[in-house]
Amino acid sequence: MNKGRKAKLLLLLLLLLALLGLYFYLMKTKETETGAEQEEERFQVTEIDPSLVSQLGIINGEETIDLSKEGEEWHSYEDETVSIDPEAVSAYLSTAGKLDSENKIEEVSDFSQYGLDKPALNITLQWDSNMYNIKVGDYNSMISRYYVCVNDEKVVYTITATQFYALNKTLADFEKEEN
Repeated sequence: MNKGRKAKLLLLLLLLLALLGLYFYLMKTKETETGAEQEEERFQVTEIDPSLVSQLGIINGEETIDLSKEGEEWHSYEDETVSIDPEAVSAYLSTAGKLDSENKIEEVSDFSQYGLDKPALNITLQWDSNMYNIKVGDYNSMISRYYVCVNDEKVVYTITATQFYALNKTLADFEKEEN
């Protein structure tokens, strides 16, 4: 092979490697941008200051829980002998008050298709003259999320199973542990 052909072949090989390197760089940059866009695409479902809440109601398949706050103490309407752990209630209210979602479905007219006409979990947060009602409906196994709506707005969000289980509590979850 003569020197001219070798030089052209080497130049072509270097050009090919440069183009390949540029392709991978651009793909990596695009992937990073897409990931950043996906992280930014979050919707605030609830934004409630937990310290304001004075009444908490939870209706799930097992029981109905009604707690009220008097001063710094929480009490159960169902069983006044139960001692309620204020830290457990505070943690719960922090979770319920800061729900976020990756999905938002607007202008919903038929809540039954999301299981929100007969919710699996119904949470009521009250303070002063304010009330928030959070309904958790069906589980969608295709996206691994539960459907949620707030205050019967015509918007449905989705929450993770982790968020659902953090909200789906029984009275025993709020009881003070005896030392």
